Amino acid sequence: MEQLGKVKKIKALERGVKIVLLLAKNGSSLSPKEISQCLSLPISTVYRYIETLKSLELLEETAKGYKLGLKVLELAESVRRNLDYVAIARPIMAELSMKTEETVVLAALQGDFAVWIDKINSQHLLRISCTPGKRQFLHAGASAKVIMAYLSESRQKEVIRRVGMPRFTDKTITDWEQLRLQLEQIRLEGIAISSGEVDPGVKAVAAPLFKENGEIWGSLSVVGPEQRLIGKQLELVIREVKNATNRLNTQIKVCGIEE
Repeated sequence: MEQLGKVKKIKALERGVKIVLLLAKNGSSLSPKEISQCLSLPISTVYRYIETLKSLELLEETAKGYKLGLKVLELAESVRRNLDYVAIARPIMAELSMKTEETVVLAALQGDFAVWIDKINSQHLLRISCTPGKRQFLHAGASAKVIMAYLSESRQKEVIRRVGMPRFTDKTITDWEQLRLQLEQIRLEGIAISSGEVDPGVKAVAAPLFKENGEIWGSLSVVGPEQRLIGKQLELVIREVKNATNRLNTQIKVCGIEE
């Protein structure tokens, strides 16, 4: 596996993205010749990229050349919705972190994965490092598993068929029937707790976040070392995570954030 930080650039992808960014910066249509001149690319190469980007609805043809397509607007709207969630969640996350003295993570369902989109770090010297942008398989770890619990069973099976159930530690569940029963229990209790399923020694408590229409959107979780999240401290964390997500779900409804 290639190490993080040693990222190998994919030239074709880079050029395609540069064309999209150029049109976004320009704000109006550009001809293939103008794109070629701005990016120092052969005109034949530009035409090939244009055809691919058109097929993905990222570009549209106009009388003067090409402009950004409607798919870009969909992507922008998706980003805006996430930012709306973060803006609403931030104060609640900060309060939750203060009350539990642990790291708090906001995760969103994106495709077949959960993606961490924001965090508030614990003030402890020994704390769990959580990186926004991290992608997590839905079958492992509380912040992801609580999202999976609120998908339909057919969607759950679809996700597993597409991406599998890789084992990260000896505590990772890799059997569908065992996972299905656990997801039912999570949905019944409204809370997920995991211990060492993705990273050894890491414990998490998570509860679901919903869109205004009632569909699952993501999760809010408290993450910390296993040795701290035990006994009365664990009880406190469970209680505070439930309270925080209840408040956040109420605010989402009030603000009318939809998919």
